[in-house]
Amino acid sequence: MDCAFKRLDTDISLEAQVPLSSDLLKSTAIQVAFTGSTACVAHVGLEGIHVANAGDCRAVLGVQEEDGSWSALPLSRDHNAQNERELQRIRGRHPRSESSTVVVEDRLLGVLMPLRAFGDVSFKWSRELQSGVLQGLESGVDLDSLNMYQHTPPNYLTPPYLDAAPELLYHKLRPQDHFLILASDGLWDEMGSQQAVQLVGEHLSGIHL
Repeated sequence: MDCAFKRLDTDISLEAQVPLSSDLLKSTAIQVAFTGSTACVAHVGLEGIHVANAGDCRAVLGVQEEDGSWSALPLSRDHNAQNERELQRIRGRHPRSESSTVVVEDRLLGVLMPLRAFGDVSFKWSRELQSGVLQGLESGVDLDSLNMYQHTPPNYLTPPYLDAAPELLYHKLRPQDHFLILASDGLWDEMGSQQAVQLVGEHLSGIHL
């Protein structure tokens, strides 16, 4: 899964740089590269679950305890500014002179919330590459739709600042493990892992504790 995440991110980047057969395809490839997405993938086998996560998606296992209650077991870690280990990883990739600017107000370079993602090449490509790709567009491309990408984050000194390398985790399945929730921050910004597991567990069992 590690190779798959990295290969997809590389393909997104390369497709925006190479000649394509039409202006529409070229414009679309560039828009895909400059926008971004996080991902969480799980492979559920007979004996265990492998999870690959990049960004602020989350995998949570629903566990039923002996008394019938439900508990949440995290199978991933959010890659954002609330994750101290992730902050250290990001800051460790850049000079100490940038320690106060790499993450500002809980955002990468003061802009992006997740600290790992596909695409978002404005946090990965050099200034020269970004400028070259956008300036090399043919006249038939809708330049107005691409204007939003023609800016560089502040303090953009030593790219790349972002990558899509997933964090991998394995969990050996047990009889009390009943279901798996995979969701983006659209869910986790609204409720915690325990609340989500309790809602699903009570729905499945029909018993509200």
